[in-house]
Amino acid sequence: MDAFADALAAALDTPRAAARPAAPALALSLGRVLRETGPASPWFETGLPAAPRASVHSGASGVAAALLAISLARGEAETLAAARHWSERAMAQAQRADAYLSPADDITPATVGAGGLAHGPAGTALVHGLVAGATGDPEGAREAMAMFLERIAHGWAQPWRESARDDEARAVSSHLETALAAAEPGGEEGDLFVGTAGLLHGATRLLEACAGIEGGPDAAPLLSFGRSLAERLGRLLVEEPPIGRGGRLTRLGMAHGWAGLLYALLGWSRQQGLPPPPGLSGRLEELRAQALATPAGLRWPIMAGGDAARPEAHMPGWCNGGAGHALLWLLAAERLGAEHLAVAEAAAEEATAACRAGAVPFLCCGAVGVGFARLALFAATGAARHLDAAAELAEHAAHRIREGGLPPQSLLRGAAGHAALVAGLERPEEAALPVFGLPLAPPVAP
Repeated sequence: MDAFADALAAALDTPRAAARPAAPALALSLGRVLRETGPASPWFETGLPAAPRASVHSGASGVAAALLAISLARGEAETLAAARHWSERAMAQAQRADAYLSPADDITPATVGAGGLAHGPAGTALVHGLVAGATGDPEGAREAMAMFLERIAHGWAQPWRESARDDEARAVSSHLETALAAAEPGGEEGDLFVGTAGLLHGATRLLEACAGIEGGPDAAPLLSFGRSLAERLGRLLVEEPPIGRGGRLTRLGMAHGWAGLLYALLGWSRQQGLPPPPGLSGRLEELRAQALATPAGLRWPIMAGGDAARPEAHMPGWCNGGAGHALLWLLAAERLGAEHLAVAEAAAEEATAACRAGAVPFLCCGAVGVGFARLALFAATGAARHLDAAAELAEHAAHRIREGGLPPQSLLRGAAGHAALVAGLERPEEAALPVFGLPLAPPVAP
């Protein structure tokens, strides 16, 4: 298969990036995760040993997402089969009380809500759809889309039950419209991690994953929901005061703030073949103005109007820091103009420097998330320095990814996310951040 892929790439005149041999520490780290989640592992039969058992953040859906990324990077059918197994386990456990919540870890309805991608059944449904898309499974795609829509309605406080699955498809659009209209605006309104921006991102990814499946589900209800949500978030884009001057969105980063809202809207408009919504370019300018220039690059504070020069006011990772901003500005370069590429690179360089100074290792807040940003920049530009930095960050994280009780099965805070990054180094031109990233587009000209 490698020989065939190389021959095809040569015929298309788009040569593949040279595979980077894994350093010993990286090979050991990846192999350990594959053993812990493979058919010979006790977890494979019994499920994960602790809550949350099904979530994207630290449960079976996150394991499935990591294994899916590894299987696509390495071309391993057995790893893809394991991803499907873990996704099916997550779907089966979605009704359990410990599926998404863990009070011991402060993961409760008060802290993470009920309807988001990271800690809710919508994330489980999205991962199941991504696995179905990779395996060409029409029934899995139908299950994923039905669950995604149904659990969004539940998450947005619309109490309804249907006794037959056939009735759900006919009823879901009106239920969702009612649920959206009833939802009270709040801190989750534009949140990619636990709020409405994440649901739009999920709709985007599900539509992409299921589009090519022969005999797949009717996408009309999901398309209707996505359009309604994009309109709603587009109004938020226009109605909010200038960034840094109050309003409901008080954070700037990808997981919980302005970067995530803009990323979700740009991703939806790309998937739908539409221009970006009115006001988005102006919001990008406001967001850029919040950044602090440092000797390494650009750094944003966590909070709008904050002082990024204060150590406690900024982070390097994907959730609230430079890695997330790098992915936003890379998407902006694709959609709005290559001049935004320099901002993406400056954000990634600053985040990398912070990781060298001692940032946490995992995907959400630290080195693994920055590594994925560097891989995305390599895929977009072909610049070897980005691939070199991604490998450096993966090695840095390998020595710390299991320290301090970090859950090894966790995608966002443990070894599973690190394993996905290590595999991405083997096929960097196609690597993307699991779940919250977008499939890579053709390279952006500098």
